[in-house]
Amino acid sequence: MGLAVAGGALLSACSGQDTAAPTETVNAAPKNQTQQLHANGGAKTKSDKDVNCSTKGGKVGPQHVDLIAVQTDAGVVGCTEAFNVITEYFAKAPHGEGPGRRVLDIQGSWSCAKAPEPEGSKGVVYCGEQGPDGRAIETAPAK
Repeated sequence: MGLAVAGGALLSACSGQDTAAPTETVNAAPKNQTQQLHANGGAKTKSDKDVNCSTKGGKVGPQHVDLIAVQTDAGVVGCTEAFNVITEYFAKAPHGEGPGRRVLDIQGSWSCAKAPEPEGSKGVVYCGEQGPDGRAIETAPAK
């Protein structure tokens, strides 16, 4: 299962990175956009294989949420790439598409959108690598 947001590539996993994303405020994405990102990219084959990158690299975004590399059929994205993607998302989100500030072509092959409410106001963002077998990341309220 992957993210059917656009087309993509399979990359290898890497280790964590000690950078946090900028803290701009981002509007909630329309429900249909984020449901597609979450339904496809968030579909896990083995939920116990998800990686909480924030344990190594810190919290991200304005709500200081955890960054999760999601296990998919395509594998798990490395934390360095996950931090690069989410950092670029938060930098570009104020200029993203539509009222949900959906951002395409992050790092060349990723798309992200803020979750619908009430999750969106808690800092939840879904990102997926383009293509039918893309990998996925998401943010989650800090535990």
